[in-house]
Amino acid sequence: MEKAVNNSFFIVFILIFFITSCNDNKKEVIEFESIQPKSSSKENNINKPSLSYSWDTSLMTYFTNYSYSSLIDSIKRISLMHIPDRISLESTEKFRLYSNIDSIDYYNWNYTDSLSTKNAFYNWLDCFGESCNSIKINEKKQFQKSPFLLFIGDKKIIFISSLNKGNSKIWFDFIKSKYPKENWRTMIEQKQYQMANWHSIVSDEFIMLNN
Repeated sequence: MEKAVNNSFFIVFILIFFITSCNDNKKEVIEFESIQPKSSSKENNINKPSLSYSWDTSLMTYFTNYSYSSLIDSIKRISLMHIPDRISLESTEKFRLYSNIDSIDYYNWNYTDSLSTKNAFYNWLDCFGESCNSIKINEKKQFQKSPFLLFIGDKKIIFISSLNKGNSKIWFDFIKSKYPKENWRTMIEQKQYQMANWHSIVSDEFIMLNN
C-alpha cells in the first residue's frame, strides 16, 4: 500500500513539472514574438513614387530631350516645405525627376497677386538654401552649392535645381509655353562652382544686371 502511494505521488509530481515547463515555454514564445519588428503600410510605401498626372508628361518629355535622351527612371511629387510656401499660395507644384545620369528638382509657386510674389521672393532671399544665406538684390554671390535657375514673374516663382541644370533659354521657352499669360521679370542663374548672375527679362531676352 505504501509503495502504491509513493508511486502515485511520483506520477503527480511528474505531471506538475511537465505542465509548468510547457507554460514557461509558451510564455517565452509569446514574449519573443512581441519584440519582433512589425512592418507597417507606411514603412512599405516610403520609397514608392507617387502617382503621376497629366502635367507630368510635358516635363518628362523636356527632361528627356535636355538630358540628351537619357532614360527617365521615375518622377515623384515631393512635399518639402520652403520659405516661399509661407506666403499665401494659390497653388504649388513640386517634382523630382530621376534619370540614369541626373535628377532635377522643379518647384512652381503660384500666387494671387504680384505683391504676394514679391514678399515670398524677398523673404526667401533673407534665408536662402540649407545654409540660410542672406542675399541682396542683384548681388553676385553663391546662393547654394548646387546649380540652379530661378524665374520670377508677376504671380509665379519657378525654381529648377540639378547638377546639370541645362540651358536657361530652353528652360525659359518651356516655361513660357506652359504659362503664356505670365509676365516674367527676373531670371537668376547659378552655374556649378560659380556665383549667381541676375538677369532682367525684357521682350523674352535676358539682360544681365550684375556684370
